[in-house]
This record gives sequence, structure tokens and C-alpha cells, in this order.
Amino acid sequence: MIGGTDSIPKTDGEPLRNPKLLLGVWAAVGDENASFVIDGKKISYPQSFRSYPYLLHKDTLTIQYDDYKLVSLVRFRSKDTLILTADEKQVFYRFKK
Repeated sequence: MIGGTDSIPKTDGEPLRNPKLLLGVWAAVGDENASFVIDGKKISYPQSFRSYPYLLHKDTLTIQYDDYKLVSLVRFRSKDTLILTADEKQVFYRFKK
């Protein structure tokens, strides 16, 4: 398992209050293309044509990849700015065409 929310500072952004906010298409800062898509059952990566199951429990997102599990703390700066923190903090913006 990579990551874990026990040692992650919980001060950056607001906690996830509505799980439906997580659903959608997300792009990393500076990317012109979508980084990933989260629907009700899986997270998909359009660039690699791969999808993986995930579990959302309170403010923790766990993604089960082929050979490891990633656990990230979920925060929002706004409804369109997602912060995922595991070993490092990553910021994503809701992708709008």
C-alpha cells in the first residue's frame, strides 16, 4: 500500500462533504487533456485506456491498481479544484471542454 491518511496534514482545502463532487473529469494543473475520470464505480485514465476500482470512505480515496493500492486524502478548494494527498499533494481542476 502506498500512502495512508494518518500522517497527512488535513489543513489544505475543505473536507469532502458531498461524494458526488468527486465525480467527473479531472485534469492536472497545466494539462490540456483529462488526467482521469471518476464515475460511481471506477476511475479511468483516458490516455492509457485503463480503469480501476476505487473505494471512497469519508475523506479517503483508495484506488486498487494492478499491483498496488493508493490511499489518498480528498480535499476541495472549490467544487472545481480537487486536492489529492498521498505521498505528495496533487491538485486537479474539473476538466471543461
